[in-house]
Amino acid sequence: MNLLHFIEQFPDEFSCKSHMKLARSKEGVICKKCQSKKHYWLKSKWMWQCSYCGFRTTLRSGTMMENSNLPIRTWYLAMAFMTFSKKRYFCCRITTSAQPYTLYHYMVSYAQNTFGYGKTR
Repeated sequence: MNLLHFIEQFPDEFSCKSHMKLARSKEGVICKKCQSKKHYWLKSKWMWQCSYCGFRTTLRSGTMMENSNLPIRTWYLAMAFMTFSKKRYFCCRITTSAQPYTLYHYMVSYAQNTFGYGKTR
């Protein structure tokens, strides 16, 4: 996968959100309030709602993007750039975290599992 293919696959925020919804649906959503695994999708709000307690779960909830105001596409681009690069320094430049090495491995692992990027060549 290269940058051009990435841009074709994820041209806008909607495509990234749709991909993330599909990936999270496959993984399964667990309610933070009652631990139920039964949810339904609220299309107008772009979130899941628990069938038992009514608690709503966003696309970002439970991910590294949870407390971020950045668009999901920005996160996807960051993960893509990190997996395209063979050097770890890129992660250190995009985070002010005290442990960029840990964040790097977490994001690369997430990208590999979600997109199939960065697999051993």
